[in-house]
Amino acid sequence: MVCQGHDTIICPKCIENHDGCKGIIPLSKVIENVEKSILFHETKQSLKDNNENIKNLQNEFKKQQGSIKQQEETMLSQISEARKKINDHFDKLERKIRNDISEITTKINNDMNHTLQILERKTDTTNKAEQQLQDMDRLAKEVQTDLKVIRGIIALPSRNYALSDYHFSAESVCVFCTDWKRLSNISVKPAYAYDIAFLDDKKVVVTSNSDANKGVNLIDLDMKTTKYIPTTNQCYGIIHNNSLTNSANSNKYDLLISTFTGSPFSGGNVEMISNVGDHYDNFGQTRTVKLAGGLAWPNEVAGVPDSVFGKSMVVIPDGFLVPFHTKGAIYLVDISTGSPQGPYKITGTKEGNWFYHRVLFKDMDGDGDLDIVTCRAREPIFTIFSSKDSELLWLENPDNHQYTSVWQEHVITHGPDVYFRNLKIATPDGTLDVIATTEFFTRKLSIHWTTDSQNRWTDKSKIHSRVVDSNAGALFDIEVRDLNLDGKQDLLVVSNGNNGSVLAYEIPDDFRVGKFERHTLATGFTPATSGTGKGAPGSAFGFYPMKQNTTDKKPYILVSGDDDGKGYILEPSSSRTDDWSYLSHKFVDVGKGTVGQFAFADVNADGYTDIVVPAYNDGTVSLYTFAPSMSDSATTFG
Repeated sequence: MVCQGHDTIICPKCIENHDGCKGIIPLSKVIENVEKSILFHETKQSLKDNNENIKNLQNEFKKQQGSIKQQEETMLSQISEARKKINDHFDKLERKIRNDISEITTKINNDMNHTLQILERKTDTTNKAEQQLQDMDRLAKEVQTDLKVIRGIIALPSRNYALSDYHFSAESVCVFCTDWKRLSNISVKPAYAYDIAFLDDKKVVVTSNSDANKGVNLIDLDMKTTKYIPTTNQCYGIIHNNSLTNSANSNKYDLLISTFTGSPFSGGNVEMISNVGDHYDNFGQTRTVKLAGGLAWPNEVAGVPDSVFGKSMVVIPDGFLVPFHTKGAIYLVDISTGSPQGPYKITGTKEGNWFYHRVLFKDMDGDGDLDIVTCRAREPIFTIFSSKDSELLWLENPDNHQYTSVWQEHVITHGPDVYFRNLKIATPDGTLDVIATTEFFTRKLSIHWTTDSQNRWTDKSKIHSRVVDSNAGALFDIEVRDLNLDGKQDLLVVSNGNNGSVLAYEIPDDFRVGKFERHTLATGFTPATSGTGKGAPGSAFGFYPMKQNTTDKKPYILVSGDDDGKGYILEPSSSRTDDWSYLSHKFVDVGKGTVGQFAFADVNADGYTDIVVPAYNDGTVSLYTFAPSMSDSATTFG
């Protein structure tokens, strides 16, 4: 039962205590009312919701605990990974520093070893010179009472010595061994024994300046025989040069000819006419000797100074931008024997195909050996295989002077591509060694110099450059010459194109900062036919038509028209140093073809300049002369 008045549950025993209470009802009735009340249901739902919320909170806290653990593990992993990266970076940095130190140390050691080798060679040279002085001193003491008038003395390849005794009572050649014991005495009477030169170990040549016996004697030292060769004039000095014997009254020139074609199936050749002056009167029947074949596109072929290898060599810069002919190189050919040996390639194929136009032999590292200076370029059709580039560089002559494998390359700068010249220019700070370059593809005239006290080009921090002109078109060839006779060198430059020009630049007092005054000597050169790569003119050189009276006159200028097919001579209008005007004279016209680079010299020693003109399309070479009797004609072969 439930007492509603006291709001309590009562049992049958306790009911007597509630006799006076009203509202005593059965417990079942109360329960039935409670179950039917909204509050009960809401309370019951609320408790259920609270349980759900508690469970959700428990699950969330457990999830957060797991996430925190995962984050902890991630952070610890990231810390470990960061530490590993830091360690790897420091390990890599340590290795790089060690490698850099090793490379620097190796370079220093190599430079020091190279310097030591140079010093050793210098020491050997000094010792040899000292020994030679001692030998000469001993010679002077031992043979001065025997020989009368010593006019010439030479060291033979066998290391023996040959002397020419000019005294009228002797007129002989005496041969001594290295300890100055007399080996032989060979008379050349009635000729005189003036100067002497050697041909080989067994043969010498002696000049005679006698009025009655003008000429040279060819002497076989083993057989002790002489062969007298008369000459028109008296002979005095004589030298051995390029396997040719040149006396003071003769000039010997070898003509080097490069041939090529645009066909992808044909290669280029280099050919030579030895002693071209000897063929002067029958030039049209002259036959060439092939020095090298299968080349890409041989360009300015030249002789190598004898001092480089101790014998006669030819250098061939090869290659061009014409498709299938871009794989150029620098080759050497030995022409000191009966048949040419080579060609020997001394440039590599690093980073694509390069083409070369000109080579200069010059000591670039101060070791006493002549190295090679050159420019090169590459202009690939498809740049996916290699990029366009151009470089001024030098190739180091090996210590053993070998020429059958690649020489080490040293790039000076990028930009110069085809032609260049080396010159010395005085400045307020002294005379500097300079390389002037034309940049055909970037259309610039630039100048480069070294401030090294020994004129070395090995330290790039001492090499400087400046652009002289970038508004003169595609600049091609360059020459150094005092054009206006003011006592200062000028730059003679060709601008090649559809409206080409011949330009002159005056070098300022300080070329490093001063302005180069530009003068247009001739312009309006136009290719005879249109087409890709066509341009005019090609090259320009200063020269004199005659040997006499050249010291007080401005030089003439010889111009190759290139694709305009003509040859020109520019004559100075006056002798004034401020007058840069010229009269243009056309002396050759091959029509719509191309003329190559001209060669010029007094090849037959008649006192007049001769000009060799190659005609590309005709496949011919013509010889022109300023000599009065032949000036209106030309001889052609090919």
